[in-house]
Amino acid sequence: MENNQQQIIDSLIAEFNRINSMNANNKTFNLINIEPLNAKTDEIKRYKAMREADKKAWNELAYQEVYRLIDLFKQDLPNACIEKYGKENGHIDIPSIIIGKDERHTRGHSENHVSIHIEVRTNKMVKDSYGGTWSFGSELIYRYGIFNKEYKTIEEVVTSKEFLEELRLKVLS
Repeated sequence: MENNQQQIIDSLIAEFNRINSMNANNKTFNLINIEPLNAKTDEIKRYKAMREADKKAWNELAYQEVYRLIDLFKQDLPNACIEKYGKENGHIDIPSIIIGKDERHTRGHSENHVSIHIEVRTNKMVKDSYGGTWSFGSELIYRYGIFNKEYKTIEEVVTSKEFLEELRLKVLS
């Protein structure tokens, strides 16, 4: 046999040995190792569950804040009708407050009442090990009325000139 032929045979034997050793070492799969794919799916499920739990917790906090504020507003404005947005007053159920002269004014159009909305800001970003980005709640923010201006605290809302003037015109006059 010539030297060149022997090299070809040796290369073929080396390749067969390499393929056989791969098959001997990886008996859990033939061509596709699905373990990394399953691991990614499991991690995504964990992040989705964490995001849902986070969303639920922040929403509960927003509703608790609504009820806390309703109690405070009722003490400050005993003659006004102060309610949470909901089916009972013809609105969708969201963490918001309606302040009107009376019950009739809380069921109508926004020109008849003052509303305060409590929202969850979701700007806390987390990266998973596969490069996916997940957003989570970071704080409550407050908005009111048709201006929809954003405030960090309820104290900022109730001390703003715009809010006080809207309250005076729609509720107290």
